[in-house]
Amino acid sequence: MKPNLLHLVSLLLLGILSCQPFSDQDYKLPKGYNLKTRTQIDLPKKLREISGIAWHRDEILAIEDENGIIYRIDPKSGEILSEQKFGKPGDYEDILIFEDKAWVLRSDGAIFQVENLTGKVGEGNQFSFERKGQRDFETLLAIPNQNQLFLICKTCSWDKKQEASIFRFDIMSGKLSEDFIGKISTKKEDLPKENEIKRNLEAQPSSAAIHPITEEIFMISSSGKWLMVLDQEFHPKEIYELDPRLFNQPEGITFDPKGNLYISNEGGKGKPNLLFFPYQGDS
Repeated sequence: MKPNLLHLVSLLLLGILSCQPFSDQDYKLPKGYNLKTRTQIDLPKKLREISGIAWHRDEILAIEDENGIIYRIDPKSGEILSEQKFGKPGDYEDILIFEDKAWVLRSDGAIFQVENLTGKVGEGNQFSFERKGQRDFETLLAIPNQNQLFLICKTCSWDKKQEASIFRFDIMSGKLSEDFIGKISTKKEDLPKENEIKRNLEAQPSSAAIHPITEEIFMISSSGKWLMVLDQEFHPKEIYELDPRLFNQPEGITFDPKGNLYISNEGGKGKPNLLFFPYQGDS
């Protein structure tokens, strides 16, 4: 039987819709951000393995997980402005700024303090994580008005699949706790009831940052493809699934002082990029 005209038109429309690059219909971001107002900023091939970003003096500082280098990036163009070596080649996963110093996390839990952010070589200290067992850390976080940093597991041998343990680093003493102080859970019973999650989410966070206005924690996961909003006691308030076509491999997150959101994606088979989401306020 030959298809009628209406059937052909329906098939054509379906094909057109399926070819659209992104559909925001089934995905959302936290209040104040809109997927439709995003800007994508492509980054140089040198940052194909970009793994962490942090805002610093109108620029973005970035690391990638192969070399001990901090890259200064123009947040509008994505251009690399300068490079600063701070350590040997290694698997570096996150970076943050605290008291005008850079702190870099290596996947084994070691933390590197970089005091001078203007020269070609950054000097500082290295602090080791002594707990026994296999581990892979990707998230380093500083909470305002606290002289401590927090390391969060991506995959650690002592965690179950849907949980990620949190460890504390005391800046004054330079000591890392060997016992975790809590855990991030992505089990449905532990997530806010307001969020309708259609699938089981792996924990495995890849980065986190403090919102400069709401002071909430924004945490992302590349493996689980989610963005979680937490209070400063690490209690989840909201969670959002991320569109894998847009967030190919989200490994870094940061804010500028106005609350504008930046999320970095590794290149994979394409180009690395920064996704910019302007803050639209609490409306």
